[in-house]
Amino acid sequence: MGNKQEELEAMVQQQSYDVVVITETWWDVSNSWSTALDGYKLFRRERKGRRGGGVALYIKKAFDTIGIETNEDGVECLWVRIKGKANKADILLGVSYRPPNQEEEVDNLFYKQLENVSGSSGLVLIGDFNLPDICWELNTAEKRKSRKFLECMEDNFLSQLVTHLVDAGRAVDVVYLDFSKAFDTVSHSILLDKLAACGLDRSTLHWVRIWLDGWPRVLVNHFI
Repeated sequence: MGNKQEELEAMVQQQSYDVVVITETWWDVSNSWSTALDGYKLFRRERKGRRGGGVALYIKKAFDTIGIETNEDGVECLWVRIKGKANKADILLGVSYRPPNQEEEVDNLFYKQLENVSGSSGLVLIGDFNLPDICWELNTAEKRKSRKFLECMEDNFLSQLVTHLVDAGRAVDVVYLDFSKAFDTVSHSILLDKLAACGLDRSTLHWVRIWLDGWPRVLVNHFI
């Protein structure tokens, strides 16, 4: 993050996002004093033993959250459970960074971690997986590691969401998820009409409709 921390804080406070997800934070213990955001609880995981990497989640303190402990030290991934309000189910939110050319052994640790947490009724996985040979539209891949990744996603009933903004390179570095309207009694059709009026593309609106109606499991790639 470096000198972008102040820019991030200003943006988050101005827009009042519920959740902010970041990969490649490049944080270590010396950054602890500068990473806090007023009104947000921070969950973070640093890369151990060398520079770079790291993942973080900022979640509004208004939400009841629980960090999930994992034992796979080599996996740059963290999980947080967001307790559902009223009669809504919990959401298990994960963020992962997979470095390019990551060893297959570490990939397998991540798959094991995903399998262990995938019993959640509402699972959202966000990350930068650095598997450029995957064709997300056809759900195919050229390389064996990428095919194994796709198989793992299918085995855990995860569906892929890629927005046109990300594909076009116009949205990178962070993801902003607003859950506030999902927990009240406003008609879903009204919410979707408002989102359409704001310019959300058709595929994203379709995903939001499914998410509102059924708390699906969703994999979000390249939202970092």
